[in-house]
Amino acid sequence: MRWPRRTLLSKIFLLQAAVLCVVAVVVPVAIDAMLRARVSYFETKVLSDRGTLIVEALAFDPDGRLRLKPVRYDREGEGGEFGFAVLDRGEVLLASSDFAAGLLRSFARAEAPVFGSVEDATGSFDVLSRPIEVEGRRLWLVLGWNTSEQDVIFDDVAQGF
Repeated sequence: MRWPRRTLLSKIFLLQAAVLCVVAVVVPVAIDAMLRARVSYFETKVLSDRGTLIVEALAFDPDGRLRLKPVRYDREGEGGEFGFAVLDRGEVLLASSDFAAGLLRSFARAEAPVFGSVEDATGSFDVLSRPIEVEGRRLWLVLGWNTSEQDVIFDDVAQGF
């Protein structure tokens, strides 16, 4: 049995079907990649801005203990979704909570800012680790954001997509 020759019209329909199949796969993948890149940008920006506020508020007491100046950094409205730890050679000098100190202590410290994520039983956390300088002393700020909180809307959009 011989196959009939393909007409020009059937070739056009086959080409259109192939293009539609490729587009049906490529477009959602591209949108997902762009959406995740945008979410990552916003999360990094939020953590960087919050880290800058914390660094500006850090100071050493006369007895040598690291403290936050209350006028410079106000945690009002945070609701526990952010946590931070200030480290010196792996030792926690100041932390927003014991939970934050334990969770963030193990995150990588490098010469340049490092953005990543940590997960545990309580949720998913985006983390920013960066070197800082407080009154001439080189320290590390590790800042975490609980992105599994209900208030973090753009992360939910990316997860749902």
